[in-house]
Amino acid sequence: MAADLQRTTAYVSLQATALEHVADAIEITDDQANYLYVNPVFTQITGYTLLEVIGTTPAELFRNGQHQNDFYEEMLTTVKKGEIWRGLLVSKRKDGTLYDQEVTLSPIFNQKGLLTNIVAVKRDISDRLKAAKALQKSEERLELVLWGSKDGFWDWNIETNQIFYSTRWKQMRGFAEYEIGSDPDECIKRVHPDDVNGFTQALQDHLARKTTTFSIEYRTLCQDGSYIWILDRGQAVWNEAGNAVRMTGSETDITQQKQVEANLREAERRWRTLLENVQLVVVNLDRFGKVEYVNPFFLELTGYDQEEVIGQDWFATFLPQAQRQQVYERFIELLAQQFHPYYQNPILTKSGQERAIAWNNTLLQNVQGEIIGTISIGQDITERQMMERTKDEFISVVSHELRTPLASIQGGLNLISSGLIDPQSEKGCHVMEIVTENTDRLVLLVNDILELERLKLGKVKLQRHFCDADKLMGKAVDLMQLLANRSGITLSVDPQPIQVDADCDRIIQVLTNLISNAIKFAPEGSTVALTVEQQAANKQVLFQVKDQGRGIPADKLDSIFERFQQVDASDSRKKGGTGLGLAICRSIIEQHDGEIWVESVLDQGSTFCFTLSEARSVDCQEK
Repeated sequence: MAADLQRTTAYVSLQATALEHVADAIEITDDQANYLYVNPVFTQITGYTLLEVIGTTPAELFRNGQHQNDFYEEMLTTVKKGEIWRGLLVSKRKDGTLYDQEVTLSPIFNQKGLLTNIVAVKRDISDRLKAAKALQKSEERLELVLWGSKDGFWDWNIETNQIFYSTRWKQMRGFAEYEIGSDPDECIKRVHPDDVNGFTQALQDHLARKTTTFSIEYRTLCQDGSYIWILDRGQAVWNEAGNAVRMTGSETDITQQKQVEANLREAERRWRTLLENVQLVVVNLDRFGKVEYVNPFFLELTGYDQEEVIGQDWFATFLPQAQRQQVYERFIELLAQQFHPYYQNPILTKSGQERAIAWNNTLLQNVQGEIIGTISIGQDITERQMMERTKDEFISVVSHELRTPLASIQGGLNLISSGLIDPQSEKGCHVMEIVTENTDRLVLLVNDILELERLKLGKVKLQRHFCDADKLMGKAVDLMQLLANRSGITLSVDPQPIQVDADCDRIIQVLTNLISNAIKFAPEGSTVALTVEQQAANKQVLFQVKDQGRGIPADKLDSIFERFQQVDASDSRKKGGTGLGLAICRSIIEQHDGEIWVESVLDQGSTFCFTLSEARSVDCQEK
């Protein structure tokens, strides 16, 4: 029983430590042992709040005369040497009561190798020690049962079918001396209904000499109606004829131990449930790097089945070739307790895709304290890294796009403010026109950036209803007609009686953007054509804006919808573009669950296409 209890406790403790959401007290101090943080379990155990301990030291709060000063100095010296200190400690609560705790002290060093913090994990083991001591005492009582043990004692004369029950046996059940007779039924009738069969079978097996001793754990009914757990052990005596004539035994109340076991099983169940459902990667490796356990999230992330993973070499199977040796060396150093608790490395999915994982690694030990492997908790940071790269690229491009018009504005204003150019002269007016154009460009650029970010963040809510496609194209053409006239471009529309399910204003925004681009880059005297057609096969409506411009190179057809991606950035600036219009168009169309793309042949023009869902009800009209 003690071994099972110890194994379960170790397993729960390891799981708790690995997950950091522990049921233990966690303390963080600086290098001088001044408290920086304690968790709620610390408060529950000690009675001290976080505010009460900040700035104090464990020595000020918990020293109680149970240990010599050398004991505490040895703890701190061990940690400062970069080693982990483990041991048992008698501590003092705020109310002055003492309790036993199991302590692990771990050092944290900065990149310069200087000790910065000490992390303490403390477990209140008072109940466990009490249970262990009680069990040890029960074993001693069994040895001394004939000498007046305080355990319950019984002596059964099988020939007369009479049993002597000791006073302690009766007291354990809450009965007075006179309330229990000598009938064997005094015991049998109080056994819990669910335990009766096991009790009688164990007794029969021993009397039939199938077992060398009689031993059974069962629940027995007490005088107040409650049940307690009993460990009953006995030995029969047989006569020369082979018949059992007498049987004696002792009973130990193991209710407390059973409660501890139940609590530990429940704790194990909770931690296992957490491991099975947490959205983190959990991997358990043995000392040789073989996979012993992975949680469902790992399988979901990588696409593997469990039988494809268990027993595999972690480094050869799940790590990219370039990282295998480095990560394996860290694993070996971890086993040697040259700690690498936190690091990042990619893993391979079944399809060969790489996922970036940030790991928190913990050593696993058996009940003898021997290192048997590791358990690692990892967070998938792939998307976060991609977002960080995208953000950095975006900031770089935006800063470049802003610098160009700002430099022009600054240069023009400096020429005028320095008196080098008369603002009223023809040259001064031209400079002011350039300043105004670049100011307008900055305003347009900032507005487009804000619009695109609002779309990306989902802050733009579509007002979708059924719209007539020909009216959408007509409104877009009306808005762009003046620009077309100035540029000598003809706008043509092929109207069709088709309805779409869309946010009308946003689709008009897309159409005007595409028409504007077509006008800017189409030769004078050419035509920009707008068409719409119904695709019956997939219930989609296809819009097209076709120009007769110079076309787009094949290697730009996909990237042109990215932010600040232009066929010719310098030419685009001359024509007033920001490089964000097509990115905005794509975001709007994708919010409609549609697609947008471009088809182009150099020197023959381009056709920008996008799809929307057709309206399904003929009763709904455009608002």
